[in-house]
Amino acid sequence: MIGRQFPLALEFLPALGRADFLIAPCNQAAAALVDAWPDWPGPHALVYGPAACGKTHLLTAWREKSGASLLDPATLSVDGLDRVLESGVPAWALDGLEGVTDERLLFHLLNSVRERGGHLLMTARAAPARLPYALPDLTSRLAAATAVAIEPPDDDLLAGLLIKLFMDRRLAVDPDVVAYILPRIERSFAAIHEAVTALDRAGLAAKRRVTVALVRQVLFQ
Repeated sequence: MIGRQFPLALEFLPALGRADFLIAPCNQAAAALVDAWPDWPGPHALVYGPAACGKTHLLTAWREKSGASLLDPATLSVDGLDRVLESGVPAWALDGLEGVTDERLLFHLLNSVRERGGHLLMTARAAPARLPYALPDLTSRLAAATAVAIEPPDDDLLAGLLIKLFMDRRLAVDPDVVAYILPRIERSFAAIHEAVTALDRAGLAAKRRVTVALVRQVLFQ
């Protein structure tokens, strides 16, 4: 007897170029910050906003433009940080600032970028004043960074994002699918991402196209 077959969790490559970033009033200032580099007011910049709102997309686009090295918040150490700072272009990117729990290490990073005349673009879920840091010198440095928010999306951006995510996964959907989903789904970036992921998996498992009937079955029963 052949057991039930489940779809493989196949990797897909989202389009993360600057031209692929969908501009709307909620994220226009953040995109403008990336476009303005290297003419920033100071060495440090921060883009903050809710999950899945496009922070990593903008960070990736900025890295392509600046040649910045990517710093991993989970593995940052003083020795490793100094090695990265001493090599390559004087531009660095840190995706997920909250992942750096060593406050003195983060303060060292901010100071080192300034001393080298470089630039650092960071992303975070919250504004500098709401980040979980207490070291006065560090909070002062973060408060001085150019910080730009990505606000909650409007309906036009949600529709565009939904279409883009389907295209990233090479899913051909009819316009009625998008029209059916939008009035019924939570108005957030994360909800759109989760919906497309669920529909992709369900369609693959059932060997079906993503239709209104599949959407109704998977998302809204």
